[in-house]
Amino acid sequence: MYVSKPIVALSIALAGSLLVGALPDHRTFPRDTHRQLRRGEEFTGDGTYYSPSVGTGACGWDNSDSEKVVALNAPQFGEGNPNSNSNCGKMVNIKGPKGEVQAKIVDKCPVCKSGDLDMSPGAFDEIADEADGRVSITWSFAS
Repeated sequence: MYVSKPIVALSIALAGSLLVGALPDHRTFPRDTHRQLRRGEEFTGDGTYYSPSVGTGACGWDNSDSEKVVALNAPQFGEGNPNSNSNCGKMVNIKGPKGEVQAKIVDKCPVCKSGDLDMSPGAFDEIADEADGRVSITWSFAS
């Protein structure tokens, strides 16, 4: 059976385009994700609060509302198995309108944007009043 050169070339081109389409999109994750997670670097975002006592957090731990714990925003938390995430258990220093607090990362906030932290009432109450609901914060990883 004879197959013309243009058909062979077209077949190779189509097969190559299928392979390229199967590769991960480099735009899926920010290039500087690792840079964003350096200790001492300060981040700015919104601080909110949630009830960690409702269920087990993304890191696999159960926590109470009175503990000083946070859910890290999804872009900085990253993907993969959350139970083995390198951010789980790290301490962060948070500054808000009412004061400062140090808290432990125990969860992932899927709806938070980069820089945001969702805090337990125990942590949020140190930096703002719960009636505020959402406040501007700055934070960094503790050294």
